[in-house]
Amino acid sequence: MIGATTRATDVRISRGFRIEISPDELTVTESRPIAIRFAIYLGYFGLICFIFIRPFLHNRTVILFVIALATIRFLSLGTHNLRCTVNNLEVIDTVRGKIKKTRTYPLADVKRIRFGPVALFGFITGLIFDAAGKPARVLFGLRCVEARMILDEFQRLGFDVQRDPGMPMMVEMEDSRRKSWLWRWLTF
Repeated sequence: MIGATTRATDVRISRGFRIEISPDELTVTESRPIAIRFAIYLGYFGLICFIFIRPFLHNRTVILFVIALATIRFLSLGTHNLRCTVNNLEVIDTVRGKIKKTRTYPLADVKRIRFGPVALFGFITGLIFDAAGKPARVLFGLRCVEARMILDEFQRLGFDVQRDPGMPMMVEMEDSRRKSWLWRWLTF
């Protein structure tokens, strides 16, 4: 066929994220199964309960209230997926697999896309950017290796990317951890 063009798409699934890269688009979605997300949530929630609610453990009402809040919060857990083209960036909020809200930002409104802490006292990392003058946090649980790949694609598509000078060392440390059998067994 003369004049036909093929659109090459590179799909990578790594550490709970599906990253689709094509010449004019980037799509990042969270691909962790619900059981793994529930286990991670229970671990973080258990840590918070141990630290803050331990003095109230003798009160049964407080315990039932905390369990009810945790259940409601888990059922409303959502993901923030990204779809990016050369013209705009879309943040797609989903709850239990259904799209709840889509926010679209033009290229000119998105500033300083960077990798950093997004939740739980800085223990959970993701992407942070300023959109229309407001900070946005997406892709919770993102690791530095995948973040570097995503930031490279954002930069290729023409977005304003802010690089951390320590990122090459973080990536090198994460790569060496991933080679360890113990680290692979302990992480999802």
